[in-house]
Amino acid sequence: MMMWLKKLLGTQVAVRLTATAADAAPAFAPESRTDRNAAPVPLSSADRRLEADALASMFVEWQLQCEPTRTTPLGPRELRATHALDALIEGGELPPELLPRQSSVVPQLLALLRKEGVPVGRLTERIGKDIMLATEVMRVAGSAHYRARAAGPVTDLAQAVTALGNDGLQRAIARVALRPIFEASAQGLAVSAGARLWEHAQRKATLCADLAARQGLDPFDGYLAALIHNTGWLVAWRALDRMEGSVQPPFSQSFVRQLTLRKDRLFALVCAPWEKSLTLIELAGELRERGLAQASSPLATALATADREAMLSLLPGATASRDEFGGEEAPPLMQSAA
Repeated sequence: MMMWLKKLLGTQVAVRLTATAADAAPAFAPESRTDRNAAPVPLSSADRRLEADALASMFVEWQLQCEPTRTTPLGPRELRATHALDALIEGGELPPELLPRQSSVVPQLLALLRKEGVPVGRLTERIGKDIMLATEVMRVAGSAHYRARAAGPVTDLAQAVTALGNDGLQRAIARVALRPIFEASAQGLAVSAGARLWEHAQRKATLCADLAARQGLDPFDGYLAALIHNTGWLVAWRALDRMEGSVQPPFSQSFVRQLTLRKDRLFALVCAPWEKSLTLIELAGELRERGLAQASSPLATALATADREAMLSLLPGATASRDEFGGEEAPPLMQSAA
């Protein structure tokens, strides 16, 4: 057991495998990369606890570029921070300063794309009204993955819309809508974590879309769920930044566990007012009640697996497959907003 965990997560994590066991979190044994359609093999409860603790600590350290988590008990400030997050969750609504609203053109476009037979000209006209969206559509259409669809170089927006198709356009719109949210912080823990959370979210989204499709779900539901999911972490950091005498890293491993549980419930609050698809509304409700660790719906399972795989592809010293991003180019690290 210990040998494969060390091999999977890298030698630096070996010292963490004796950490106090936490509640079981969803994780899977390394699957054979020669059979991509094979279902991951579930780990034992003890193995899940070991891997979940190690990954959670490493992920927080990677987000914040901070010192390693400590094995000390939950400190007084950490306990107060946990209570503050609980009060926020129980309030049922996020204060506007914790999460900026998305552009009004985005939900309109996503609703339009879900209709059948919308003319390319109408889509092009709508997209052209948003310079950031038009730029993103042109950029993606010029990538290696989509160039093959075009009958030559993509030189105008109409060609780009045709090359991307419905799925590509939905993903481009979602990225343009959500990226500013990860850039909005000016200081504190959230600004340190924003760029890295966005990089992880993009990788997770591509993986989750592929996993959702394999289970007969709408791939875009998987993509959007994973792209939004990291807002739970972001809201947590922003809330802590606004606390008087806020807790600062390095954190205890116990506090990291508490954060990991609460970020899923904060994600549910993010989803509530956005009127996404019924599938995402159900996912948000499931995570609010049970957390991703205990959720069992097909979309939640896909999200948990994609979350872990994306972590392993980014964490220093960890090992994961680097070729499972659905043909899309792995996104570069976004620059933090000043």
